[in-house]
Amino acid sequence: MEPRIVDFAPKAVVGYEIIGGGNDFDKIPGFWAQVMGDERYPALQNLDCCADCTEYGAFVEYTDGGAFRYMICRELKAGASAPDGFATGQINGGKYAGFESSVEDCPKTFDIAYEWADKNGHKIPANGTSFELYDDRMANGILEVFVPLA
Repeated sequence: MEPRIVDFAPKAVVGYEIIGGGNDFDKIPGFWAQVMGDERYPALQNLDCCADCTEYGAFVEYTDGGAFRYMICRELKAGASAPDGFATGQINGGKYAGFESSVEDCPKTFDIAYEWADKNGHKIPANGTSFELYDDRMANGILEVFVPLA
């Protein structure tokens, strides 16, 4: 599987967050199910402070101890503020490798992406933001996984 290489501008994002650490990555599908199953998902979709309809699942922060902050989010319009009850974060700008995936294969696709980066001599920046992009391809069950490249 060969990725597409793209340059992303940094994006301020707004949405909902979960804090995890170590091997807590398996909590993310449950977090999505919770958000999509209650009033939070319609609230996120109806925010008027967002730049467009694209949604992200983004690891917006990592610590040296292995903790992470993951957000289900959308891009915040320039100059807009997040409403009460929503978290904010940043998807860092830079060069990324993007891999198409199904929802079911998303965790495995992240593994493939990091293996591809390592095998092809790419370093993953310490402050890099890995993320899933959910756009109009989701109508066909397709998302795209992005990993940062140094």
